[in-house]
Amino acid sequence: MRTFQKTAQPKHRHHYVWRQYLRAWAKSEKIWCLTNRATANPNLMNIAQERDFYKFRHLDQADIDFVRKLVVEQAIPGLRPLHERTLNQYLNAQHALVKSESARSQIESIDHAAKVLECNYLEDWHAEIEARAITHLACLQEGDATFYQNSDACIDFATFMAAQHLRTQKHRDAVVHPKSPIDPNRIRRTWPLVSQMLVTNIAWSMYVNRKEQPLRVIHNATGISFLTADQPVLNTLANPETPDTPPTQSALYYPISPAKAILIGNDPEIGNSLHIQASTQLVGSLNRRVIANAHRHVFAVTEEELLTS
Repeated sequence: MRTFQKTAQPKHRHHYVWRQYLRAWAKSEKIWCLTNRATANPNLMNIAQERDFYKFRHLDQADIDFVRKLVVEQAIPGLRPLHERTLNQYLNAQHALVKSESARSQIESIDHAAKVLECNYLEDWHAEIEARAITHLACLQEGDATFYQNSDACIDFATFMAAQHLRTQKHRDAVVHPKSPIDPNRIRRTWPLVSQMLVTNIAWSMYVNRKEQPLRVIHNATGISFLTADQPVLNTLANPETPDTPPTQSALYYPISPAKAILIGNDPEIGNSLHIQASTQLVGSLNRRVIANAHRHVFAVTEEELLTS
């Protein structure tokens, strides 16, 4: 089980898009943003975040059975022990919180530790994944993707990509749907844990298919910046006309700066080379996909780029 330092503080402002990632489009910690056709220039601390977005959710036995049936039992045999470990870590944290309940109102230190665990458990899980990706992202900024050929580095980066794809408000809102045949409250409670397991599934698929679906670097020297959004990873093979129909194939596009992006997978419309020199037409096409796939916010270096895309 993850441990916390006594000096740790509960984090309430949870970014569902990594703030460090958005800095590539920011100036002096402010970023241009398009929301509901209106532009603004907010501070990075105040955008793509929701209070207690990753706060710990207590699960009852029916919730646990639901998670096991939905994810653990459906996983390939090699991944089931990993999912059971993830589940046990989560339940250990829940057990610690339950044990602390009677003393929280009387002992300040116990109350503080419980608040840290509730607020930071999943937030810190994402921070650990991000930390392992920093050097790889720096390499990609230089156009170097050779790290993806190393097994450990590939697993780390695939996990990062899967987490960035699933961690967002858009994915949370999509699964917690009032028309779902499953109780929306159950989905809301279990989604933080389910999404952890799905990250493992996606990362493993990316790893085992890394030769057939390689990491491609898209270089942009057109003078027109890549845009990003509050759903920064998108599947270019998904049909935007049928969002409720899961795609049968994936090619994950992820802009990492105004001048660099990556594609993991195969999309002939983007290119078949490991290093793709983007044309003005390709940049425009990718930016339109980013805008169409956004949940609420689209981000750019300048206001003009938002208004003319």
